Amino acid sequence: MRRAIERELQAGRAADPLGQLARLGAPTGDIGRMLAEIEAGRS
Repeated sequence: MRRAIERELQAGRAADPLGQLARLGAPTGDIGRMLAEIEAGRS
């Protein structure tokens, strides 16, 4: 997900990243918490 957002930012197309996630049906809740949970699952 991070790489996709970074690519969009570099291309200048990510005016509203949360809007793009919402259009994809992706969760738009507490992204920081989600990333922390993913990272915790890796250890």
